[in-house]
Amino acid sequence: MVDRFITQPVTLESPACDAFTFTANSANVFSQPTRALFVGNGGTVTVKMAGKVTNPAGDIPSIVSFINITSGSILPIRCQVVYANSTANSFVGLY
Repeated sequence: MVDRFITQPVTLESPACDAFTFTANSANVFSQPTRALFVGNGGTVTVKMAGKVTNPAGDIPSIVSFINITSGSILPIRCQVVYANSTANSFVGLY
C-alpha cells in the first residue's frame, strides 16, 4: 500500500514516525529526544527533559519523576535520559 501521507511535513503534532527500545540507564543520553515515551511495565519513571528548543545553550533541562505510571502508558514528553533509578521498565522512545 502506498503511504498517502509521506509528503506531509513532520511536526511535533504529527504522530511518531520511528521508535527505539531501551533500558533505563543514567549514562545513556538519547541522540534524538523523544516525542513521547511508552512505559510497558508501570512504576516510577525519572527523566531528564529535553529542555527548551529555542535556547538550548542557556537552558538547564528539568529532572523529574513521574510516579505511579500504569503499564501501557504513553507519556507525551520530550526527554533525553531515563534514569536507572526508575522502577518502571520495558520502555519505547517514540520520535
